[in-house]
Amino acid sequence: MRLISDLGLSSSKTAASFIRPSRVSDPSQSFVEAVHQKYSTEHLPSSSGASDDTIHVISGKVVEEVGFDKIRHQLAQLQDLKIVIVDGARINEAETKKFKIRDVCPKIVEIDLSRNLFESFQDVVDICGELDGLRSLRVKYVLLQKRQGAAVTDLSKVEIDLPKLLSKIRLKHGES
Repeated sequence: MRLISDLGLSSSKTAASFIRPSRVSDPSQSFVEAVHQKYSTEHLPSSSGASDDTIHVISGKVVEEVGFDKIRHQLAQLQDLKIVIVDGARINEAETKKFKIRDVCPKIVEIDLSRNLFESFQDVVDICGELDGLRSLRVKYVLLQKRQGAAVTDLSKVEIDLPKLLSKIRLKHGES
């Protein structure tokens, strides 16, 4: 039997007192939902019909946003996205039955999936397998479940031969 000190856990009653057990955790989501949430205009403030030229005060200086509506519109074209950064987006699966990666954002060439909730690396492989043009994958700081047991592996740095991985995925799925 392991002692708490063997696991590196504190026996203090006030350890992690900043964590509120009553707070409901944020829900996990699929990769496609995370991309839609981050890049689609439906989730951005300017979609409410308000003018995009807004005024802010930063360090006592008045700053006016001009032209961001054009950038937001370009990013909202999910099917044309090439670089996607969804680190820390609570992703735990590739896609849902309703939204498929190939339908929503097939042109991605660079992706960052760091700090998400993947339980196995197969979830990352499933995402990569749907992106034919993918050339760059970043996956850092992900906790994965080992296949046997409930122990957790810290995936803080991954070196992947992406072309080799993608060719194996495509062979597995019967593509050439």
